[in-house]
Amino acid sequence: MSFIFGIVSRAGAPIAAEWLGAAKHAVEAWPADRSQTTDKSRLAAFCKQMDTTPWASRSQPIVADDAATVLFDGRLDNRAELADKLGLGSAEAMSDAQFILAGWHRFGQQLAEHLIGDFAIAVQDHDSGDLVLIRDHLGVRPLFVIRNEDFVAFSTALPPLLALPFCDTRWNLEWVVDYLEEVKPDAEYTAYRGITAVPPAHVVRFRSSAEERHRFWSLPVDAELLDIDLGEAISRAGELFERAVADRLVTGRGRIGCELSGGLDSSSIAAVAADQLSRRDERLIGVTQSTQEDFQRRYALLSEGHFADAVYAHYPQIERVNVDNRTDNVLDMLAGTIARHGVPPRNDFNGLASEAPDLLAERGARVLLSGFGGDQMVTANAGALAESLVAEGDWLSTFRLLASGGGRVRTLATIMRQVPIVRALVPAQKHAIRTSPRLASEKARAAAGYPGRAELHSWPAWSGTFRQRDAHNLSRPVMAYRLQDSQVGAGARGVEYRYPMLDIRLIEFVHRLPATYRNRAGEPRRLIRLLMRGRLPEKVRQRRDKFGMTVPGVFVNVLQHSLALRDHIAAMARDPVLADFASYDEVLAALDATLAHGEFPKMEMIKGGNPHYRRADHGQVLRLALLGLWYRPGAGERPDLAIPAATANSRSLR
Repeated sequence: MSFIFGIVSRAGAPIAAEWLGAAKHAVEAWPADRSQTTDKSRLAAFCKQMDTTPWASRSQPIVADDAATVLFDGRLDNRAELADKLGLGSAEAMSDAQFILAGWHRFGQQLAEHLIGDFAIAVQDHDSGDLVLIRDHLGVRPLFVIRNEDFVAFSTALPPLLALPFCDTRWNLEWVVDYLEEVKPDAEYTAYRGITAVPPAHVVRFRSSAEERHRFWSLPVDAELLDIDLGEAISRAGELFERAVADRLVTGRGRIGCELSGGLDSSSIAAVAADQLSRRDERLIGVTQSTQEDFQRRYALLSEGHFADAVYAHYPQIERVNVDNRTDNVLDMLAGTIARHGVPPRNDFNGLASEAPDLLAERGARVLLSGFGGDQMVTANAGALAESLVAEGDWLSTFRLLASGGGRVRTLATIMRQVPIVRALVPAQKHAIRTSPRLASEKARAAAGYPGRAELHSWPAWSGTFRQRDAHNLSRPVMAYRLQDSQVGAGARGVEYRYPMLDIRLIEFVHRLPATYRNRAGEPRRLIRLLMRGRLPEKVRQRRDKFGMTVPGVFVNVLQHSLALRDHIAAMARDPVLADFASYDEVLAALDATLAHGEFPKMEMIKGGNPHYRRADHGQVLRLALLGLWYRPGAGERPDLAIPAATANSRSLR
């Protein structure tokens, strides 16, 4: 991915030259094929560009004319259609950034409505001096911003913003407590009071003394169902899936990798990508999380490796790379994660086990495909079948579902709720609000507005039709966290994440399919299974399970480095500031038990047949460790971490 940064003077105040230099220094280690800096009277900006599309090198990284300046990070997937709208002919000689500049002149702020792809865009309008920031539909590309009365600054990642003297770098108490409690109520706030994220699918315009925003896309809950038969649906979905993968195989230089866990989503993407690359005489690199050799026998029952083995046997043209995430010093690895993000990440897939980007770089790969997002909509939501059938009036399929025994109680309840008096007396089922603390101390929870604040967490949809759940799940903050954190973590090391299952055209099509095309009684995830018939091994195509050791290196690293982690967290518990924030007893007890018995308590319980372990887990150990590394006493002036008296719960973040 490319890195973009800029400072805009809102009312003509001078931009100090050293600010741009400090920001560039903060991301000096980020790789780039070319860089460019612009320093004008009201705009100081730089771009570190990676040639991850064939068109990236068609222009300078920063594109400008007399009317506007454009900084672009991303990939446009509808270049041909956009060229027709703009009257540009084939436009093969144009970079994506040049497309954006031309589109800005034609469409202005409505430009985003005409774009398909992954993108973060900054446009400064020269006439007005306004800054316009645009972030793609689901937030695949990160974009952060700070603002005050005089300046607005934007950046792909936090470190350059933290280097600016007008950035409020005090910790955001609500974010810190939410991080410890695993609550994700908002896609915009960050760990720092002065920094927010541009929300996905939004255009934000910063004028001299005002800020305007509008949402340019959302998935409609009431979308009309398509009137097509199953065969046509499979054919069209197959075309869209092939195109979604093809668009993410374009690259200016470097090879393509693909996460391959043996799950249905990642295996389907790998299969399609391998076939398409073979036609270009190229080999896909499969990235499979594995267990270190010393631990393979111990965790054999929890491994998904045999599913991945079947895919590799079916596609010998895929080059296999096993990633066991072995590290000599887990605290150094976590410190590197914080250096890249400027904060403990919430959902960086490589932040807690970080070998994959290095192995890809060794093989010249710059792009990593991921199946993330498929189970949010395109290939999942099996629980919505009964509600969807009733809402569509498909009573024959409803009674077939009832007769099959699958979800009989749910189906009966759904039918009964169609009676108005029943619907009024029996509200739809919701997630229980978790009131017991996880890692935050009672003092910190009270100051941040708990337990009431936990109600703000956006859970996966518990009830509703496919279309209702689709719209809800794709708008959950956890999506934006996972996408932006993984992109920053990998991008800082020269790798760009791409997600075929999150292609907007594919999502919008599947969203409008009749329920029985997506799932059927006894046949969950029906559509993707039909699409991949003959292209995946049957044991993978028909699998119904999913194991908890997606990244075994996380589990093994906690076990192997339990002493170092225990000493680090014990020191945090003694620190006069950090002691106020967290509850350490259960995590320290779990690490003590690990040192005494040679196994982390959670793994003992799971291997013993009890999957319902509810005490300290590996993620909590590493979350606390990251918090301690983020705040290091003695490393400069202590931040203002005093916990105020309990405050009213509020989502006001700026």
